[in-house]
Amino acid sequence: MMAEKAVVNILPGENASFLIEFLNPEEDTDVFSVSILSGAPDWENSISPDNVSLSHDEIGYTWINFTAPNTATPGNSYMMEFALNNNQTLDKLNVVLEVGAIRGARLWSDSDADLAYTNPDSTVYFDVRVVNYEPTSLDNISLDYQSTLMPGWSVVYNNESTWSRTLPAHGSTFVSIGVTSPSDAEAVETVWLRIIATVSGFDDTFFDTNITVNQDFGVSISSESVTTLLGNVTQLVTISITNTGNGPDLFEVSYSGIWTENGTEIITFDGFETKDFTLTVNSGLSAPGSQSNIFLQVNSTKSEIAGDSKIDSTVLSFIVTGMKPVGSQSIQLSQGESSSFDLVILSLIDSESLTTRVITEVNGDVYWWVNFDDTEEFEDKQTLIVPVGQPDIFSFTVTAPVDAESGNYEFILKITDYNEPSHVSTLVYNLYVRQNFNISAISISEPLSTNPGSTADWNIRYTNNGNGDDQITISTVGVPEDWSYSFTETVVVIQPYNLKDIGFSINVPENQLPGDYNFLISAQSLGITVNLSINLTINSVYQLSASSTSLTEVTALSGETVYYQFEVTNDGNTADTILVSSTGSMISSSSTDFQWTSRIIEPGVTESNYLKATVPQNNDGPWNAIVSIRSTFDESMVVNLQYSLNANLIPDAGIENLALSPSNPLPGEKVNARFTVTSTNAPIDSVSYSIYIDGSIAGGGQVVGIEDGGNKVVTFTFMAEEGNHDFKVVLNPNSKLEETDMSNNEIQMSFKVEGSSNSNLPIYIGVFAVILVGGAVLYSYSKRENKLITKTKVAPIIQESSVNFPLILNCTQCGSRVRVARPGSFRCPSCKVVSLVDSNGKIGNTEQEKEVVEKQLPPKSVITSSKIEKPISSTTRRRRMEEFLLDNTEEEKGEETEVELSASEKLRLLKEEENSALDNSEKVQEVATEDSKINEVEPEKIQEKPKKKRKGPPKGGSFGPTVGGF
Repeated sequence: MMAEKAVVNILPGENASFLIEFLNPEEDTDVFSVSILSGAPDWENSISPDNVSLSHDEIGYTWINFTAPNTATPGNSYMMEFALNNNQTLDKLNVVLEVGAIRGARLWSDSDADLAYTNPDSTVYFDVRVVNYEPTSLDNISLDYQSTLMPGWSVVYNNESTWSRTLPAHGSTFVSIGVTSPSDAEAVETVWLRIIATVSGFDDTFFDTNITVNQDFGVSISSESVTTLLGNVTQLVTISITNTGNGPDLFEVSYSGIWTENGTEIITFDGFETKDFTLTVNSGLSAPGSQSNIFLQVNSTKSEIAGDSKIDSTVLSFIVTGMKPVGSQSIQLSQGESSSFDLVILSLIDSESLTTRVITEVNGDVYWWVNFDDTEEFEDKQTLIVPVGQPDIFSFTVTAPVDAESGNYEFILKITDYNEPSHVSTLVYNLYVRQNFNISAISISEPLSTNPGSTADWNIRYTNNGNGDDQITISTVGVPEDWSYSFTETVVVIQPYNLKDIGFSINVPENQLPGDYNFLISAQSLGITVNLSINLTINSVYQLSASSTSLTEVTALSGETVYYQFEVTNDGNTADTILVSSTGSMISSSSTDFQWTSRIIEPGVTESNYLKATVPQNNDGPWNAIVSIRSTFDESMVVNLQYSLNANLIPDAGIENLALSPSNPLPGEKVNARFTVTSTNAPIDSVSYSIYIDGSIAGGGQVVGIEDGGNKVVTFTFMAEEGNHDFKVVLNPNSKLEETDMSNNEIQMSFKVEGSSNSNLPIYIGVFAVILVGGAVLYSYSKRENKLITKTKVAPIIQESSVNFPLILNCTQCGSRVRVARPGSFRCPSCKVVSLVDSNGKIGNTEQEKEVVEKQLPPKSVITSSKIEKPISSTTRRRRMEEFLLDNTEEEKGEETEVELSASEKLRLLKEEENSALDNSEKVQEVATEDSKINEVEPEKIQEKPKKKRKGPPKGGSFGPTVGGF
């Protein structure tokens, strides 16, 4: 014995089989079987076939089948032992059944039933378990059903139309699935319910079952409550019978009564089928007005077999008459119309005579409109000769008057048997006089014309010329869609020959084009439609608007072209020729132009335009312009736009007044270079400059805050070197400042620095001799007795300035910055030292008190100016001789270092200062500093000093005595 597969895999809820092959080892034919000895799970299993008959060496096969429950645990395995038997165990075999792993989700029924039953329009429920076999949660597991397998059926999940859940790892949940059959579901119909579980990333899984519809039984009878029978005439009476069950059925119909033959019939019906059942009824010569009944019963035979008997029954009522209409008892006539209608009449008296007389009569609202035809007057009554027991056809005529109003009228025909007055038969007829619909409409007031944006009003009169009440519904036809309108009433009921006035208004849109507009006012009555033609003339309206779409105030550079953009809209309803013009200082001062000056603009259309202007070169702005936009057809329609233009002038930076001080410097001497930066056309916030000496950059900087038309003085200091040099200043070297003219941005000058030479030695010897002589004279003057000594400040010497004042200088004593207004002396506000600045900007210290010796005068003597001039001159000369010859002059303090002068130059300067001191003794120099204004210097005021007696030679040591001894 052997197995095709020793290890078989099975999934929860599914089947698996082992195929066992075995051989008859016996010499004789025998019957063999395979059995399970041990290890099998407690599951449903089967062995097929149970027994196999084999001859010698013949091979047989057996299948051992297992069904795993849906609760089987994946991963479990079962070691089983099979045995081959006849009357004894011949062989044994070990096999393994493994429960495989399921991926994703599965649907399991809570019961093993695979078939359910339901009734029409009933619901059957299934409990389904949804299991997640994954080690992680599954999101959005959704359930649905395959609707194409069961059309007309509905499915809910926990009483909801949809179901979607997230299940945790190895989690599960129960869902109650309700399935409802349609109300017309046929019996024994079986549908396949397939529930589909869908989850992303895995194959769909299914739950399948069958639902069979049970047969439902039912019967229904429908008939008239009372049927009128013409006496002694056999008539067919129809009754409707319906099988309300959902399956085929056999109905047993039985009936009984005195005016019919009793009987029973079997009729087949399909589910929900309706059939007509007919009975024959004859009342014989029963008197008119006699009544009788027939009992009718219907029985469902299948329902009796099913034990749920379904029966329905009814009683049919009948009444006898001697007069019946041939046609309908409802008739219609128009005004003035006449028509005849047939009747069947017979006499029901029991008489041997074949005929009898009946008296005719008409009653009702309009009895005079109706007459029996062919009557005979008998005993002042209208009569007819009618047969006895046999029906015959007679007629009557109805005539509607020409002025008859529309409506329903009832009349009753009556016959009475002359020989048997108790035999009375009646017929009730309904006459409807057709309505003559006749509505007229006229306009009793209307507008001649209107403007766009206005309202036009009409008054319309409707008259009902028909013969009955009429209802009219009013609407419009052909009114433009964007027009709004209204009626005072839209549904009106008008009685015959009455009228009704209706108001109608139209709101014309503001942009409506001019012209004639035609449309209809439609009145729909109950029978006819009446249209009233309306005409409305829309007048031409000229209207325009304009607005700026760009800046209205513009500042630009001279010569630049600017555009003032604007839009023009034709707000009227007619095409218009728009003219554009301009006035103002902008027009007269600059070059201007428009994109267009005349254009035809359609209604509602906007056109763009612009005013182009070139900024003038002068600075006479701002300039203004008024742009006028006007209509050609309506001169009063003008729109003005205002614009303003201003020039954003470009400054012109310039450089001038370059000066060096001293102009002929010596080697090693400090040189002050001064130049002026100017601004024209516009102020300058900042401009840079570079300084070049002999083509090499020597310095630079920024000049800030120059007003329009103003200037700033710049000072640069450098050390002189021997030789010929070029000094150049370049303004705005990097062109960062936009200028109108760059040609005035450079200035330069050449200068020469000469060194000392041995050829001047004779001059120096001569000067030295003069100094010796002068020293002797000075010594002799110093020996004079009791002379009045007065200290005074020498008046500054004012020369024509070679540089531009005011200047910003540094005090030679404390270094403070001082603003000097003009050449001469000035006092430092910080340290109070008085200094001297010449016309070249050179500064020196003059705060030295000079002693001047004067003779003592009598107390009351008057000294004239002519007498004092000579002592002052001689005293001054002697003082200066001391300063130059004795080398006792106080050194000037300042930024520059004084260069030692030769003797000849010192004598020349001494003479020049003496001559200028007398001419300028009355002058006072005013000096202003950068921070505050200082006191005025007054050279004429001579400050009295206490008298001193000289105790020795003048300053300078032993030079005086040495000269006097010489």
